[in-house]
Amino acid sequence: MAVITQTNEGIWTRNGSRLFFGRRLPEGVVHVELMHVYDGLHEQEVRWITLDGDKHEMPFEHSDKGVIAAVTAMKLTC
Repeated sequence: MAVITQTNEGIWTRNGSRLFFGRRLPEGVVHVELMHVYDGLHEQEVRWITLDGDKHEMPFEHSDKGVIAAVTAMKLTC
């Protein structure tokens, strides 16, 4: 059985800019959160909500490639 623990909630902002680990968030993203998923492996997921209320999630690797993949997926869902 998987256990999910929320690690961060809300839109990622710093001094008024919308950044996700140094990358600009797409304008259509209104909420982003990271979740730890414990299902035998220690993994993370990133979840986001777009302006139209659609919810999305994907596995997240805490690396530059992982951040780029997440922001690209966010852009594709807006």
